[in-house]
Amino acid sequence: MRSTPSSSRACLALALLVAGAPRGWARVDPPVRLEDPIARERYRVGAQALERAAYDEAIAAFKAGYEQMPLPTFLYNLGLAYRLKGDCAEAARYYRRYLERNPDAANADRVERRIAEMDLCAAKAAPAPATASATAPAAQPAAPGPSPPRRWPLFLAAGLGLAVGVGGGAWEGIVDRRYRELLRTCAPGCDTSERAGLVGQDIAAWALVGVGAATLAVSAIWLITTYSKARSPVRARAAALEVVF
Repeated sequence: MRSTPSSSRACLALALLVAGAPRGWARVDPPVRLEDPIARERYRVGAQALERAAYDEAIAAFKAGYEQMPLPTFLYNLGLAYRLKGDCAEAARYYRRYLERNPDAANADRVERRIAEMDLCAAKAAPAPATASATAPAAQPAAPGPSPPRRWPLFLAAGLGLAVGVGGGAWEGIVDRRYRELLRTCAPGCDTSERAGLVGQDIAAWALVGVGAATLAVSAIWLITTYSKARSPVRARAAALEVVF
């Protein structure tokens, strides 16, 4: 925002008055005498910085001068510096403080107009509130994965199959030894009923071995299949993470 010719001439006149007057008069509306030499020097530095468009330097000098000697002069010039810098909100704030400290100022009407201009400028520069469509949707919690299968029945079945197979094998070994001894000791024409009984026991023992082996094999296949299915979602999630990251 550009300053008006009258305000520029006023700033130049103020700077010249401060720099040239030996008793340190700084003209605002109404005239104010800067009796403190430090405040007078801060005002001079700020006025010269405004003429060079060094607005941050002017703001720092006027603030230091106000801390040294809290006069409305510095508040008005802070509003001017912020306005020229383009900070409308701060300009309006310091113009208001100037009128609060100096409500009967001769330039009160002009300052009121400046405040209205700065408020409008600040409202236009304010960021628009975020709309609902621009808001990112909240992340939905991940669906729980399938619960891991219970494995103890598989291990129990495998253990039983192993026990039955080992027991059947041991029984078959005992029956086989007794059968061989019977053949070696039995004379021709001896009773064959014991031999038939041993044959039946041998068949039963081999049946137990087969049942145990089949149970162990089925349990092993079931365990492997179940474990592979349980691992599939884990592998899928791992692959998705590699793609994302």
